[in-house]
Amino acid sequence: MRKSKFLITFAQKRLKAAPSLDFFAKFGEKQSAATRQAQARYLLGLGCLGKGNKAEAEAEFEKALEMNVNHIWAKHQLELLRSEQ
Repeated sequence: MRKSKFLITFAQKRLKAAPSLDFFAKFGEKQSAATRQAQARYLLGLGCLGKGNKAEAEAEFEKALEMNVNHIWAKHQLELLRSEQ
């Protein structure tokens, strides 16, 4: 449960964080805002899943995929959840 709470708190902070530009970042390290938001939604979904909130987890994985259709882990978790139903 502690890990789930940590994931949820961490993801919520990432969702609220303003995107920052790092002028000195190495090429390829910059992520688009949508990619960062998708990753935060994925982590939030994992946290919800860990707490047993499958409906909330499913919604967060769907949001992650809306923001980044190539987020393979969000897609995988969503497929697992839907196969259980």
